[in-house]
Order: sequence, then C-alpha cells, then structure tokens
Amino acid sequence: MDAILECCCGLDVHRDTVVACLIKGPNDLKPEVTIKTFSALPYGLDQLKQWLQQENCRHVAMESTGVYWEPVYNTLEDAFDGTIVIIVCNAKHMETVLVAGIGWQIDHKYSNIGARGARRLLKNSKQ
Repeated sequence: MDAILECCCGLDVHRDTVVACLIKGPNDLKPEVTIKTFSALPYGLDQLKQWLQQENCRHVAMESTGVYWEPVYNTLEDAFDGTIVIIVCNAKHMETVLVAGIGWQIDHKYSNIGARGARRLLKNSKQ
C-alpha cells in the first residue's frame, strides 16, 4: 500500500504518557521519523498540540482502546482552527494494516504503526 500523506503522526496513548511518532517527507522518498514522549496531563497534551502545529502535521492516528485517548482527542480537536484530522481507529485494524519494524521498543512500535497507518489513511472507528 502506497503512502498518501506527506506528514502524519501516530500516537500510542497510555495513562501517564503519549508517545508520538511523526513521519514527514515526500511520498516517493524515505520519510524522516521523529519520536517524542509527552505527559498525558493537560500541560503535556498542550505541548503535543503545539508541536504538531509547529510541524504542520494535520493528520493524527491513535487506537481507540480504553478511555485514555479521549483527553488527547479533546485537546487536539481544535488544532489548526479545527481542521486537524484525527483518526481514532480499532486496534486490530491498525495492526492488520501495518506491521512495525523489528527491534522497536513497544511504545515506539505502536506509535510507528499509527503513523505509518495514518500515512496510508486508516479507517476512523469513531465516525
């Protein structure tokens, strides 16, 4: 499956942290991958939002498991004046669309799956 988006981010959301994997670059070249960890508290989610806006990342994907995704969604939904695309998808769908690279730590693995899935436009389970 070919990449569609030139900039997107996958989030692995936990109780205390959010691991973000930003993928950026032309679709026909190997993209630049940046991984950052943010606090799941309001100040950390605001930092995540600011970082996404600085990177001009308008497409974000995360799993819909549990309830930890909800404050993340609520914080990000007004980014870029409400034009950000947030894909909240079923964990199984996210994993079947992509398989992460070998050797990633677990947080990096799942945020990377989300970013690469967003790049190929995963189905949104919250629509």
